[in-house]
Amino acid sequence: MTNAADAWINNRLGCLKVGQPFIDLASSATGTRSDIAFVIRQLNLDASFNNVLSNNAARYFRHFVCVRNAPAGLTDGLNRLSLATDLSVSIGTSNGSQRKPPQIGAVTLEVAGGNGPGWTAMTCDPAVHPVIVDFDSKLIQSLNPVALAALQVFDL
Repeated sequence: MTNAADAWINNRLGCLKVGQPFIDLASSATGTRSDIAFVIRQLNLDASFNNVLSNNAARYFRHFVCVRNAPAGLTDGLNRLSLATDLSVSIGTSNGSQRKPPQIGAVTLEVAGGNGPGWTAMTCDPAVHPVIVDFDSKLIQSLNPVALAALQVFDL
């Protein structure tokens, strides 16, 4: 990694491998199971803790991660934060990671939104979701660079 643009999660698919452990802190979630594709909000800060996009903008990645057999508890605050931490550790943007570029002081990831209004469940689809994780095995099942290229990304 050499520059700040490399810290965005859409540039980090290469940090992940099929079969890699993924679910750790979020493993305590419980409740009715369904497939859930999460929206990821990412904010990158420079070494002086200024937003690299300026104007307090964050980047939103629609359905970057889909979790198969996700318990309903993943839609509440605590476990979403745990899942965000699991993602951050896996792609090497956690604040203790040595894989962050020197221009980045901190990265915040938030797991939000779900599949759509009312947390509507949807089937994890390798053609649509760049990263698919199975909650039961805790492992990454699928990585798709083609789905990553079609991922909806918004700067807000």
